[in-house]
Amino acid sequence: MKILVNQRPIDFEIGVTETLKDVVSLLNKWTAEGNAIIVDLKIDGKSIQLEEAINSPLKIDEIEVLEMELQGVEEMVKEGLEEVENYLPRLIIGIDQIAELSRLKEFVEGLEWLNEVITKAGSLMKWDYNKLCVDEELIEKKRDGLVEIASLLKEKVENKDMEGASTILKDRVKPLLEGWVEALPTLIKKIPKKEDTQALLSKLKGVSSRFPDLSKEIEKISVYLQTGEMTEAMEQFQKTIDELQSMIHLLQEIRIFFDLDYRVIKVKEETIEERCQELDELLSEIITAFENEDIVMLADLLEYELSPLLSRWGEVITAVIAEVEKRIN
Repeated sequence: MKILVNQRPIDFEIGVTETLKDVVSLLNKWTAEGNAIIVDLKIDGKSIQLEEAINSPLKIDEIEVLEMELQGVEEMVKEGLEEVENYLPRLIIGIDQIAELSRLKEFVEGLEWLNEVITKAGSLMKWDYNKLCVDEELIEKKRDGLVEIASLLKEKVENKDMEGASTILKDRVKPLLEGWVEALPTLIKKIPKKEDTQALLSKLKGVSSRFPDLSKEIEKISVYLQTGEMTEAMEQFQKTIDELQSMIHLLQEIRIFFDLDYRVIKVKEETIEERCQELDELLSEIITAFENEDIVMLADLLEYELSPLLSRWGEVITAVIAEVEKRIN
């Protein structure tokens, strides 16, 4: 069976799987790990729904070509929210023209679609609408307003109560939708841009090459301390600690930006989280020794613990880079 992704053939190890269900489940997991979504699926040129394919008993030796069209999560969310942004002004203008139940029903469907897009965007981007605010109002509160209004208007449609619906439309719907017109640009700005992604990756690659030099600089500081050259030692010490703390901050920024789980990404037998914790705890010990003016302890920690530790930290950054590149390619 030949597999095409966005019209390009790929080599994908499907193991001992025998059915379409198994293959599509594997591919779906693979695309999710790459922060993408299957938006179209074809078997020998015929479209099939993803859910149908996942439950299909069809044997893979009965299939010649499996085609998938993928779309990045960020791209999909941006397109959806921009569509809502363009649709909202028309929805607001249409409020004054609703004079019959059929139009009201269409309007309610529009509100439900609006809520569906916003809810899906939050889920895909892992946004917490209970913490995200626009003009000091939680996005979740705005979303709850959409759900409530749609439900009230739906009830008016079922009861054929145009008079009650008109009051709700006039007093509550217009201000609610105008609030969403203001909120949407904030959501769209939260979507990572390609240039942001590349800039962070470039920073990370720059950090990777620094660790061998940092390890040597740490040894030099220890020598300064042992020979009593305190001014040189303290100046270099402060500069190096600041750089290390910036690197740790960058790793955390990348973890959040790319939604990485450092608890499962491994370097040899340790996870990234364990390596970060090890470095963080050692830096705390070093800073304590510095604050206590314990020069002997400080020199020993730098030479015998921090320097060897940093000499191995390039492999940590390499592992993070590999994970990031999997997500953006």
